[in-house]
Amino acid sequence: MHEFTDGCSAQYKSLNCMGDVCTHRSDLGYDVLIRNYFETSHGKGPHDAAGGFLKNQADYAVLRGKTKIQTARDLYDFAQENLQNPQSGIYKKRLFKYIAEIPRLHNINFKPVDQNRKIHQIISTNFYTDLLVRDLSCYNCDNCFNGAINECEKTQFIGNSKRVKMIQNDNSNSEKNDDHCNTNDNIIEDIVEKDMIIAVLADDIDYEYYLLRVSKRPQIIKKNISDDWGCSFNRGSKVVKRLYYERIKNQPFIFKLVKRKTAICYSSAIRFICVELESDSKIVVPEELHLDIIQSL
Repeated sequence: MHEFTDGCSAQYKSLNCMGDVCTHRSDLGYDVLIRNYFETSHGKGPHDAAGGFLKNQADYAVLRGKTKIQTARDLYDFAQENLQNPQSGIYKKRLFKYIAEIPRLHNINFKPVDQNRKIHQIISTNFYTDLLVRDLSCYNCDNCFNGAINECEKTQFIGNSKRVKMIQNDNSNSEKNDDHCNTNDNIIEDIVEKDMIIAVLADDIDYEYYLLRVSKRPQIIKKNISDDWGCSFNRGSKVVKRLYYERIKNQPFIFKLVKRKTAICYSSAIRFICVELESDSKIVVPEELHLDIIQSL
């Protein structure tokens, strides 16, 4: 089975999604399962527009005070009441389905894979807890197409695969970690890397969030420190060092990088990774991305 999916680090490349591929193969009855990840902003299709429409309409309704959405059931009720009948000459009706609980056959609480942003292909074969991973996908030789990744004829271009053991978290923490919302902060901390654009929770009454460019991965500091903006942090805190994007006056969606002053924030304040944005000196945040960040807060 060959799968092609989004390459978002916080979603389809996250710890549990990669680990679930190990059991997914045998559950579906395949000898080999190969999952390929598109580059950022590639692989878009009609389903993205459909999902984006639902999220945008829900965001607008919440921001305008027309409804209150806090659970999956709330979102389903909102869609059923307001979005079933499209204003289109092609599509006559939208159907929504609410699933209260997903019956899972296995514990999917896995530890993350290091440097998962570089991985673009994972393969599950006959090993229950192991994956083969490659930085690139190959569909230019019959061996790879048939699942014999170790016999790839294009290794000089693609590189060799390596085996990664997916390690499950302790069973004592499984109930707590099964709720993805409760572990979201830890997941984001684990995948933050240098030069990413991140949104952090703001302590300013005028702004909901700040945008920052990461200088180093989150780390635990060994002594009390202060940044160039006058914020102090105690020894033992987990922080991320970064540069701050300043909002341009009267243009709330345009940000300019402040290069002269280094900023530090607690890693737990990270709420969103803006994978769509390049780490340029000036960036423009699309309205859809802005609403996604607001929703993450």
